[in-house]
Amino acid sequence: MLFRSVSQSRYPTPEQALSIWRMYLQAQKNPKIKVVISEYNSPVKDMIAYTQQAPKDATVYIAVGQDEADDENYAQSLQKMFGDKIKTITVQEKDGEVSAPHVRTLVQQRDFEGFKETVPEAAYNRGAALKVWKMLTATIPQQAPEEQQPEQEPQQQTTEPVSDQG
Repeated sequence: MLFRSVSQSRYPTPEQALSIWRMYLQAQKNPKIKVVISEYNSPVKDMIAYTQQAPKDATVYIAVGQDEADDENYAQSLQKMFGDKIKTITVQEKDGEVSAPHVRTLVQQRDFEGFKETVPEAAYNRGAALKVWKMLTATIPQQAPEEQQPEQEPQQQTTEPVSDQG
């Protein structure tokens, strides 16, 4: 399961994020992955609830960006709660930054060339980049040139748990 927080940011909306993930997964199908909107302000709380309800022999994989993998407190707390049931997968970014704040900045700056580099290759090859771009530019306001600064990374840890118990 991939959890998208309801309060991480106004853009994209949780519904837009769900639609984007569905486009990506349609391009590269994986029946073991299910995307849902988080019931809590933090997808981590949903991940904990999901892990508690998963069968005892299930393994829950948590994908974290390379820069987040060093957060020992987070990993240690999950290990204390769930032991070997939790497996962390470090995801290396392909050719640069692919964080939500970075993508929002590209959209606010109306930088389609930079934006399309953040779209997964399989989805890009099926035309998802332009569809997602149109969806986001219709709702994310354009930043005035004097306001254009890189968006700060949120302080909240964001992870996407994935279970092999599809």
